[in-house]
Amino acid sequence: QELQFIFRENLPIKIFVINNNSLGMIRHFQEMYFSSNFAQTVENKGYSAPDFVSIAKAYKIKAMYIKSIDEINNISELLANDEPCLFDVQVGNTTFVYPKLEFTKPIYDQEPPLDRDLLDELLNYEDK
Repeated sequence: QELQFIFRENLPIKIFVINNNSLGMIRHFQEMYFSSNFAQTVENKGYSAPDFVSIAKAYKIKAMYIKSIDEINNISELLANDEPCLFDVQVGNTTFVYPKLEFTKPIYDQEPPLDRDLLDELLNYEDK
């Protein structure tokens, strides 16, 4: 429905899907904590990513795949116009997402860790 709203209102929104064709954050946890026992997170192991470009085009939104860094130069015209557009940026399925939450740690203490002084300053921001 969000894509239909973007099209109907002709919003100049550019959507970038960083597509690793897996449930990347969960896959990363499975690699780290479950000996790479991938279940329901990667292709051929119970997961398949939708075709985001086809979905966007079904809503009459311009869309394209970006499969290599060399193709970045091909999108400048689409970025400069006022039309909505979706870019499906293909990355490897072992691409990790950072920062990330780790087991047993509070949500504000993600990996890689923030500088402790900066973290204390951010956590105590409202006290000032």
